[in-house]
Amino acid sequence: MKIKTSKGVKEVNEVFPDLETFKNHVLKLDKNIRYDNEIIKKVMESLMVKLKEQEGVISLSLMRGWLVKNYGFKTKKYGELEYWIERGWNEVDALVELERRNKELKQRNRLCIEYWVNKGLTIEEAEVEISKQQKESSKHVKTYYGKSKKMLIEKGYSQEEINRICLTPTKTEFWVNKGYSECEANDIIRENQINAAKQVDFEKRLLPSNIQYWVEKGFNYLQAKEKVTERQTTFSLDICVQKYGEEDGLKRFNERQIKWLTNYKRTNFSKISQTLFWGILESEPTIKNNNIFFATFNDGFKDDSGKNNEYRLSLLNGVILPDFIDLAKRKIIEFDGTYYHRLTPENSLREEKRDKMILESGYEVLHVSELEYKNNKQEIINKCIAFLNKK
Repeated sequence: MKIKTSKGVKEVNEVFPDLETFKNHVLKLDKNIRYDNEIIKKVMESLMVKLKEQEGVISLSLMRGWLVKNYGFKTKKYGELEYWIERGWNEVDALVELERRNKELKQRNRLCIEYWVNKGLTIEEAEVEISKQQKESSKHVKTYYGKSKKMLIEKGYSQEEINRICLTPTKTEFWVNKGYSECEANDIIRENQINAAKQVDFEKRLLPSNIQYWVEKGFNYLQAKEKVTERQTTFSLDICVQKYGEEDGLKRFNERQIKWLTNYKRTNFSKISQTLFWGILESEPTIKNNNIFFATFNDGFKDDSGKNNEYRLSLLNGVILPDFIDLAKRKIIEFDGTYYHRLTPENSLREEKRDKMILESGYEVLHVSELEYKNNKQEIINKCIAFLNKK
């Protein structure tokens, strides 16, 4: 094996003689990794094995790129909780670190109150200063082709002339003035929009429904989550009933839910939940019937009971996707995963409303937590069987 250093290329038996040396090098490259985490330790051990099997010249100066490529981490943004969880942090420490970083960010951001308060201004004075900063920035923003309406007015153009000059390629009139028919103009605009959409990385584009959107505006992680929750609650059954009346509101809400769920493929069900559901059927074959549905990871597989089809259940007040349902017995089992069902006031309220909706529609529901299933799998399987067989 050859390594490339600042002194040139040289032949070595091993880049790193032992795991400790490798670990120290990794921590220099990425100080956010928690090496005391057991999962991270295993990842590092496998990376060292992979490095030993590497052929050709290895550049120590480019090791960071090699490591990042082989970590397998999905998140690269410091402002997201998953970034820290993936690197071995527990959730509490990760939230504290996010809070600290966001506080530092605010203190460096001229558009955040904290920046000016740290310079000795009051909150009121800080708000005035931020307004000044925003006005100053707006002066440097140019309109399309550098033509501002204010400048054109000063030059004596009429309002009709200004409207024509300031037309952009997104307006039908822009192309009509160039000799195209209205139909041709609309086709051109449509084609331009399609081409523009192809250039957008929608995964990285930040919208108000994304936590990172609010973090980059100076909010801490928890505040950002609340902002996203506010955005997501702009459409609900209560809002529909208030706006359109009870009958029409319920109809509109259900129509939108059904339309959304028809095009929605759920991916947030865990592998461990599947072991529970298959364990129920294997332990009690009499339960297996054509009225049982739950989603599985193997989309291509379907036995005589069709269990890889998750069931979209229409209730009196909406539509839900049960984790496990027996339609004949009107029984539902909800698997509460540790990650997706963390104990928060928002989650508790949401679960309470959902269960109430299920019960009011004539179904029974049993909740099973991931933690209690891991601690005693057979006991939980038996509990679920008893629930499904209960008349």
